[in-house]
Amino acid sequence: MKERGTGTVHEIVTPYKPTLYLLPRRGRSAMAPAGMVRDLESLDLVADARVVQRFVHVDDANPTPVVQARARDPPSFKKLVDVLDAPGDFELFNADIPAFQKFLYETRLFPLCHATFDATRCGDGRLVLGGHELRDDKRRLLYPLPVMTAAWIDVMPRASSAIEAARVDNPIERVTITPYDEHYGRKDHGGPPFAAFELSRGPGIDETSLITSLVEQVRAIDPDIILTRGGDERVFPYLCSRASALGIGRSVVLSRRWRPLASECFKASDDGGEAFVSYGHVIHRGKTQYYLSGRLHVDASVYGSLHFQDGNIPGLIEVARVSSVPVQRLNRITIGGALQSIQFQIAHDRGLLIPREKRHGAETFKPVSTLLLADRGGHIFEPRTGVFDHVISLDFTSMYPMIMSRFNVSPETVNCTCCDPAENPIP
Repeated sequence: MKERGTGTVHEIVTPYKPTLYLLPRRGRSAMAPAGMVRDLESLDLVADARVVQRFVHVDDANPTPVVQARARDPPSFKKLVDVLDAPGDFELFNADIPAFQKFLYETRLFPLCHATFDATRCGDGRLVLGGHELRDDKRRLLYPLPVMTAAWIDVMPRASSAIEAARVDNPIERVTITPYDEHYGRKDHGGPPFAAFELSRGPGIDETSLITSLVEQVRAIDPDIILTRGGDERVFPYLCSRASALGIGRSVVLSRRWRPLASECFKASDDGGEAFVSYGHVIHRGKTQYYLSGRLHVDASVYGSLHFQDGNIPGLIEVARVSSVPVQRLNRITIGGALQSIQFQIAHDRGLLIPREKRHGAETFKPVSTLLLADRGGHIFEPRTGVFDHVISLDFTSMYPMIMSRFNVSPETVNCTCCDPAENPIP
């Protein structure tokens, strides 16, 4: 939390217990909700459980009794989901939403919002949140942006070729810290921008000195936002590897909380990452992501950084406010993930349960005869094999919203149970 007016930063903790919902699967479990509550509360991973009323399907007219279970803490939530999902007796809801997004949905807070917080200092010096009052509205079109400092960081190896530069045993040659721009380069309110920092190896300056100087400069500048180009896959893994090889890995701290950079690496996948196609582009998603504590790490090179490229820092803030997705995660997901979070927020507010992600199977099964007649996928042309120039790409802008508006085709209208197909045909 950053104070308005003074710029003082405070770390406030709150004992949060993430929530999920359960419903017995048809034909798998005949257990009554009251019995499910007793069994759940006997698990060490569960803080408490109770029966609540929620809407299971979008078209439900009345709520259904379901079991609400709260995990003891965020780290226990994923374990609890795995334990409950393994037997296959229960249908789980709200189980795939990240815990920090759940917290924002339930408290009505959102990233970089203006609010007042009531906190109590404990004996160990920590500030524990007692209550809060939101003094902002994510629907506002014009709002004051928080006063923040942003800095670009880069770590460059000594290399004579791109292949040599990619080696983790290649020593660091130069480190740099530069202001994002004149506005976000100011170290305090109304003060001058901080001076750019650059240090190279030379007489009396070894690799250890480069790394320790970088850490000291980050602490002195105290930026709110650290920007990198390839920080998740190149800059930070390389920096951590070189620091570990020199025996100073635990001294590389870029967060406001005293945590080594290597411990703030989140593994998005266990292999070498993945590749997928999005809007005609083949995009690689790396296996590592670095989320800093007390600062924001924005990687301008990751596949989801279109939020940053389109609107820079104000654009990131705008989408984060509207979608209730923390800035560091927003930087690493597509705009579809942000829109999905908005849908989740609306469903949460309306008491509508969110089913688990569909990883297998079709949305609606159809006989082969129906697929042969209807599911043609448009005009398909087999392309000529080869490499061509002067290629034209056609994009049907806003095609789906226009279809929804003119022909009443949407996820809510296709195969709905509330209308007679004869009276309300879907073309």
